[in-house]
Amino acid sequence: MAMRISSLINAVLAISPCVERALDAYEYLGLTASQADEPPQTTASRIQQGKNREVTIHFVSTVATLEAVRFVAGKTKAKDVTNVNDSPFTSYSHAIAVRDQLINALDELALTANDTVYTAITECQAQLQRHIDGHGARLQRLQSKTLIVSHCDLVLAYQLYGDANRGADIVARNNVKHPGFIPAGVALEVLQPEVQND
Repeated sequence: MAMRISSLINAVLAISPCVERALDAYEYLGLTASQADEPPQTTASRIQQGKNREVTIHFVSTVATLEAVRFVAGKTKAKDVTNVNDSPFTSYSHAIAVRDQLINALDELALTANDTVYTAITECQAQLQRHIDGHGARLQRLQSKTLIVSHCDLVLAYQLYGDANRGADIVARNNVKHPGFIPAGVALEVLQPEVQND
């Protein structure tokens, strides 16, 4: 059963098109497992059933966490990327948020781990931090931009990046209703220009 659960969780995360979807699936798996009905503790078999439930919940949570770490690590093999187009993350802040989410999830597993497993988890945390830091250290940071007059996405993208094709990113980040009219007087979330290689 353990092998089947592991394979199922791996398959669910593997078909995720992006990091955010994979993390959503990971959180859903953990939440679903924890919401399984707890049997009444009235007989010896019911008590054992309750213990089995707790073990299963812990197992699903453990596998889901480790598969999420594996998924993110696989998506971030490239090092020293300077553009979000080469990364599964939408910004440096996104990379750090995902890193911290997974490290905190590993912390939860470490709370109930024996010495051997605890050591393995802390090593995994350290490797994950180095890995994502190495991948995302040069990713673009977010900045706030407030327009004095409204622009269309193409004009604003060209002003910011010298590339009108990046207007769609500005529209998506700010949930702009119409790309031809990005409002003035509103703080927009945009990427800083790419870090240039020396």
